[in-house]
Amino acid sequence: MKKSLGNIFLLLIMIQTYLSASQLATYKLTANKDDVFVKEPLKIEFVAKQQNHTDNMFFLLKPKNSKNYEIELLQKTIKDKKHHNTQTTFTYILFPLVAGDITVSFDFTIQIASDKAVAQSYVDDHDDSIAIQMINKQITIKPLHIHVKNIPANAKLIGDFTLNSTQIQKEVTKYDDISVIYTIKGTGYKNDLKDILPDISDVTKFSEIKNISSKLTKAGYETKKRYTYALSCKKDFTLPALNIQVYSPKKHKLYTLYTKASKIKVKPIDPNLLRDKKDFPKDDDLFEYQSIKKFIIYLSIFCLGFITAKIKGISLQKHKNNNKFHDIKQTKSAQELILVLINNYKDEDLNIYIDKLEQLAYNNSKSSFTQIKGEILSQVKNST
Repeated sequence: MKKSLGNIFLLLIMIQTYLSASQLATYKLTANKDDVFVKEPLKIEFVAKQQNHTDNMFFLLKPKNSKNYEIELLQKTIKDKKHHNTQTTFTYILFPLVAGDITVSFDFTIQIASDKAVAQSYVDDHDDSIAIQMINKQITIKPLHIHVKNIPANAKLIGDFTLNSTQIQKEVTKYDDISVIYTIKGTGYKNDLKDILPDISDVTKFSEIKNISSKLTKAGYETKKRYTYALSCKKDFTLPALNIQVYSPKKHKLYTLYTKASKIKVKPIDPNLLRDKKDFPKDDDLFEYQSIKKFIIYLSIFCLGFITAKIKGISLQKHKNNNKFHDIKQTKSAQELILVLINNYKDEDLNIYIDKLEQLAYNNSKSSFTQIKGEILSQVKNST
């Protein structure tokens, strides 16, 4: 008997809470799918509309944290059609991280403030920070239940991506470097790939990995990531092919981002071109010392991303004034110019031009290479 009375009492409380909430506002929580893949973007929308028009009303929604998913607020829109009649829409993008059935819960709060309280906050506050006296109503909302399907274990990226590569040199001397640039861009889950070029036997590798852009959309993150490598070797070697497995939830298929292997020829140095022929022998200590010194300097510039102000000032001045931007002027293709800008003009804000050049090189853009190069020259000259 006591147990029955307790259940009835709990039911009455739940009914009273529901009626209280429905009298204040109507609300609806929905998802565009209830069956998704791991790391596939899921759009969740919550719409709250004021029903009681006596006072001002504000809606707060906060997702509960979970190791089963990542969730980000994409957009919050508020419509005030007339006084005391607010409608708020929250749009979230969720990425499930585990397969199976997961629950997505939210904390929903309705804040109520009278016109007098709002007006008083403006009168009393002289620092332009509004402290309105509010009544908070915590409302329990039914969570979402999502079924998450697994993805192939060998998938390194989730979404729809492209891979482009830029490589100019096919033949170098054993003390020169070859520059290779890979660009991965597309839409889906975040690109967490670090070093995508495997180590090559007897080849010294320096790398710089840069996130160019990342923007959350309804379809996931629109990302662009650039991988720049400098390679050096004393004998011929092969730049390996890349094969990156990607799963597309949109197309329901596993596909491969790939590049072809490339043979690099390393030429011997003509001793007649050296100032001091003693520097040419392979086992000469001085020559080896100078070679090591060169790599240490390159490593500090390329990998650590900094150099002393004095050296930087001298090198930039010499580069910009003495050479008259000769490295830009002598480029004959979009790929060449991309390499020059990334390697020699890191301090300039030229990402917009690199994007244009990539469109020209890989997407058959109708832009003029000569025009783009002219715009770049104009910008770098004006910045000196």
